[in-house]
Amino acid sequence: LATRAEEMSHIGPQAGGQRLHSSGTRELQPLVGRFNEVLARMDEGVLREREFAGALAHETRTRLAELRSLVEVERRYPSGRPVEELLGDVGSIGAELESIVSGLLLLTRLEAGIESLQLQQLDLDEHVSRQLERISATRRQRNLHIEFQRAPDRIPLTADPSLLDIVLGNLLANAGNYTPTGGVIQIRRDRRTLVISNPAPDLDPHDVERFGQRYWSKHHGTGGHLGMGLALAGAAARAMQLRLQFSLDAPRQLHASLQWPHETVAGPGSEYPSMESATGKIAV
Repeated sequence: LATRAEEMSHIGPQAGGQRLHSSGTRELQPLVGRFNEVLARMDEGVLREREFAGALAHETRTRLAELRSLVEVERRYPSGRPVEELLGDVGSIGAELESIVSGLLLLTRLEAGIESLQLQQLDLDEHVSRQLERISATRRQRNLHIEFQRAPDRIPLTADPSLLDIVLGNLLANAGNYTPTGGVIQIRRDRRTLVISNPAPDLDPHDVERFGQRYWSKHHGTGGHLGMGLALAGAAARAMQLRLQFSLDAPRQLHASLQWPHETVAGPGSEYPSMESATGKIAV
């Protein structure tokens, strides 16, 4: 016991990865094993904190520099712009910084497995339509067309509504931002799969393999927080036990496939009655 206590005195956050060695004493083995389990969890927590701090610094550095430059340049060389316009720019940068911090906090909680789920029976089509409304400005500006092909039956999906909106919102926003002007975004849903497809002439298979990695973006300097959207979508999907995959086929068509296991689909007697015929493709 004295030897184990001496070893413990040198273990802490400043020296991660250390573990107690086997004592060779049968009665002490459970204590050594349990203490090592606590050390492993402590190391995971410290690693998450370091990753969060690094991610926060990485994601906010550009916007903070932009905000500081805006203020310093305006103080030294007044542009004569209306105060309301200047405050609007400051407010936009502040809102984006808030969004970045909130997204990183949620991503960290999801990856740590400490985000509690609020599972409900949801109408997937309604959530897709709601997220399409949120990118309506982008669609109008870039003349994008939406083809939404629904399944014949309207079966509710058991999921967390907030996390489902995060997944769908990021996937549709990504498609809206990178589909060429005048292009078509296709959405197809069946009983267990939702596929969002869009033209992606700039992508290659190696790029798709890196989807979901933090800080990576094919087009650097766009969106303000590189790689976080798809990373957040992936973490939210995993938290709900949904499978999110990306693929690229000829001619450069990107497919984001969201699949759910059979047990997450509500059975007969749900609040949504089956529809007798398919709604087919709907231009949104």
